Amino acid sequence: MAKQTDLTKIERIREAAIRVFGRNGSANAPVAAIAREAGVSVGYLYRHYAGKEDLLNDLLEKTLEKLGDKVEELAAQRKSTEEIIRGFVRYIFDVAREQPERILYVLHLQNDLSWKIAESTTGRLKDLCGHLLTLGRSAKTVAPGITAEDLYIILFCLPLQYIGTSFRNIFRPVPLPPELPDKVADMCLTAVRNGEPASDRCGYCEEKRTNRTFISETYEEN
Repeated sequence: MAKQTDLTKIERIREAAIRVFGRNGSANAPVAAIAREAGVSVGYLYRHYAGKEDLLNDLLEKTLEKLGDKVEELAAQRKSTEEIIRGFVRYIFDVAREQPERILYVLHLQNDLSWKIAESTTGRLKDLCGHLLTLGRSAKTVAPGITAEDLYIILFCLPLQYIGTSFRNIFRPVPLPPELPDKVADMCLTAVRNGEPASDRCGYCEEKRTNRTFISETYEEN
């Protein structure tokens, strides 16, 4: 008779992994520490996950699933694309405020290139960003030059970096002040409306272009 999976134990493993990864990062989070935090044996954990990378991908896929559900929830309420983007950013900040470990582990993973993201997980991420892009283009809220990758950087990475900086209290004494989500949402909306590369708005790059034009014109005159 096949052994039944105890779903409560699986959920305990997931929650323990989020806490351990959030505290230590993936590189410093041995499987034994996750099993100990979850109150299960290492052998039991390996019965359900091939290793740490498999567990990381499972966690990330569950996180993307929740983010996708949030987008669908906002879209079902007939929200405008601007309201969906603003609600999406606020949701990320709400999670950071109420369950900071869920954001901390994503922050660690975001900059850790030592593990491979599964194709199914990247596929879900692309689908989510593609769905947001389709909504934005149909409402003419997102500029034509914006891609799904741009939306990932704008709507995921920008809020996460603000949250990470806020958690460190680098620029403000109080982490996650109430006005920050709307400020970051405004920045995200400006970025997706304008749709121009950051280099096109960079004064240094503009100065370099001006200098190249001047040199070119001077060369032609001579």
